[in-house]
Amino acid sequence: MRPGRGVQTPWLVVSGPTTVRKGNEEHQFAAVFENASQADVYEQCVAPLVGEVKAGHNAAFFTLGATGSGKTYTVQGTRNERGVVYRALEALLKIGPVTLAMTEIYNDRLYDLLDASNRRPLPLRANGEIDALKVPVLTVTAAEDVLARGYGARAVQATNMNHASSRSHCFIILQTGGATLTIADLAGSERVNEAGSVGAQRVEAGEINKSLMMLGHGLQQLQQGSSPMRGSKLTQILLGGVRHGVKTSMLVTIDPTANAKSGMQILRYASTARQLRAPPPEPVQSTDSITRRIYAETDRRLAEAIADVWK
Repeated sequence: MRPGRGVQTPWLVVSGPTTVRKGNEEHQFAAVFENASQADVYEQCVAPLVGEVKAGHNAAFFTLGATGSGKTYTVQGTRNERGVVYRALEALLKIGPVTLAMTEIYNDRLYDLLDASNRRPLPLRANGEIDALKVPVLTVTAAEDVLARGYGARAVQATNMNHASSRSHCFIILQTGGATLTIADLAGSERVNEAGSVGAQRVEAGEINKSLMMLGHGLQQLQQGSSPMRGSKLTQILLGGVRHGVKTSMLVTIDPTANAKSGMQILRYASTARQLRAPPPEPVQSTDSITRRIYAETDRRLAEAIADVWK
């Protein structure tokens, strides 16, 4: 939960270490972070996923919440309080070289954030996989440089509710030894009148809200045992992974002094997601120790060969 702003009375209260409540409506989660550091959030939500990748399984983490509630802060952090993506990178680089890709969904079109020369929409495979430029990195410093380039290309705009509002869903794809960790920083839902959105901003907000609504409906369909709708690229990417056994962790960010109606809708989506029981993870091909060493050596040589390009 984001600390409340000003003197407004919070509409949401923490009623236990895993429970939040508004009036008579209560929701329970794996954990509730009322006063937590970036390290706390990483250890609880992302470190177990890094363990999955080390074991050769694909994993995913994404944030969900209203605009300005702390999603991007959780993923990126600050210079003194690094976000989960940098902590995950540091842990994965201890295994071996990592290949890094960054994409965004903007107005339901998929773009490569690391290929500045190509702003044509990317195709999305039927299984939700993305064909994007992959940059091998050997060190955290090199990874930070690549991430900075990607973030610099992401669609961001000031609104009444957030001076640097993300206008796209951003995906950071980290691969090592044949397994992948996807970290998604989703754009925030917003009430267009409160945000002061007009013109192109209003169109962007409409696409963001539509994709998040379809994600919520897709979660409900999965809970009921049916296949989620495929009309949204966000749903295809995130829920396609869940259906194929990708271990997924979702962090909901809430501002308890902001709009209660939209906040409660997000909490209901999250409660639905928590009830999902994903199938066993599908094995990633070639994850035995010998092949993993081959992956690592190949990635290392490739990273060294192209390092000068990213200096």
